[in-house]
Amino acid sequence: MDALGRSLAPDPSRPRIRLIALDLDDTLLGDDGEIAPRDRAALARARARGVRVVVATGRTWPSAVPYARQIGDDVPVIATGGAAVYDPEGRILRAWRLGRRVAADVLAWAERRGIAVRVDLEREFLYNRPPETDFWNPGQGPHEMRPMERVEPAIAAGLDRDPLQVVVTGRENARALIRAFGHREGEIRLLGLPDRDEPTVVHVTHPKATKGMALAYLARRLGVPRSATLAVGDGINDLPLLAYAGVAAAAPRAVPAARFLADLEVAEDGGIAGLLEGLGIA
Repeated sequence: MDALGRSLAPDPSRPRIRLIALDLDDTLLGDDGEIAPRDRAALARARARGVRVVVATGRTWPSAVPYARQIGDDVPVIATGGAAVYDPEGRILRAWRLGRRVAADVLAWAERRGIAVRVDLEREFLYNRPPETDFWNPGQGPHEMRPMERVEPAIAAGLDRDPLQVVVTGRENARALIRAFGHREGEIRLLGLPDRDEPTVVHVTHPKATKGMALAYLARRLGVPRSATLAVGDGINDLPLLAYAGVAAAAPRAVPAARFLADLEVAEDGGIAGLLEGLGIA
């Protein structure tokens, strides 16, 4: 494995990269939650050479699109961990949705236990009950509802479409959910984050809702062969993305499983810009 603190030797057998898929948190975004100017400039140079860029994130589309637009106005977004692919204008090109019946089962289970869960639609985010603390940081609070969030007490009965996912937070809630629904893996996907051995968040999705499936769909749509794709990620939800890519790169804080899959490691200094320069893309 090459560490990209230096230039890579030219490899004429390596296909020219035509599509770059980038995770956001702890990959493209720094500790300040922003894209470094050097990385943004390198992506602009790559795009000027005809390389397409796609954001591939566990974030929802409203949360991800501001970063996509910093890169360019033609950047699609793989959002919600791969559950949906959005075009640059925010239209869904492809979605792998969780069945309403399964979502209703999870909601009924949560209601019996007094657990707050979030149901993600395309641009609406519904809670079955007001979270007692901050939803994403149990123990802190209170949770401040954003404009696209609201509480729907009768959400299970009134759910009229298949959602993109259902989310449960908190270590004990995550454990209870996995104990209750883990036997249905295959019918659903239970993605525990940030550590699958000690998850504090569980995303309940369609079993094919992965960043890898989404990248495969988008690459085919754009006419880009698998060998001409580059993916960069760090987390458990990036493993299918890295597995699909012709060239896989692990971000500096990548989990061991991501490093195991990666062909390259992104250097701490230089980041994405160093990767693209080392591969001759920028």
